[in-house]
Parts: sequence; structure tokens; C-alpha cells
Amino acid sequence: MITEQDPTKLMKQQVGKAAADRIKSGMIVGLGTGSTAAYMIQFLGERLQSGQLKDIKGIPTSFQSNVLAKKYGV
Repeated sequence: MITEQDPTKLMKQQVGKAAADRIKSGMIVGLGTGSTAAYMIQFLGERLQSGQLKDIKGIPTSFQSNVLAKKYGV
């Protein structure tokens, strides 16, 4: 859910959501590093939990993205 008021954070959330929306079932996805990647991982997890996606393999590129991937079920 996009709720931030800070324009930079809002933009990063929107970009993260747009990236997550481009992912299709069965893909292998590099999860990236940083705040925008963190939003993408969150939105990707939401899509997986809702059943919109399945069989996604996430490849984390940092400790942070690995922790987030586990948290959001990627």
C-alpha cells in the first residue's frame, strides 16, 4: 500500500510497485538492493500472497533483500 507523504519516498514506492507489477509467474527475479528494491520486494510478496503470482524464485543481492524476501514470502 502506498501511503508515504514524502515525494521521494512516494516515487520510490511507485517505482517498486511498477517493477513488481511487471513480474510474471514462473520468473527468476533478481531482488536488488536499496530502498526502491525493498518496496518492490514488499509488493512482490503481496502479489504472491494474494495468489496473483506463483512459482517465483527471488535471488537476493544483499543481506537486507534476503531478510525482506523471507519476511514477505518471496
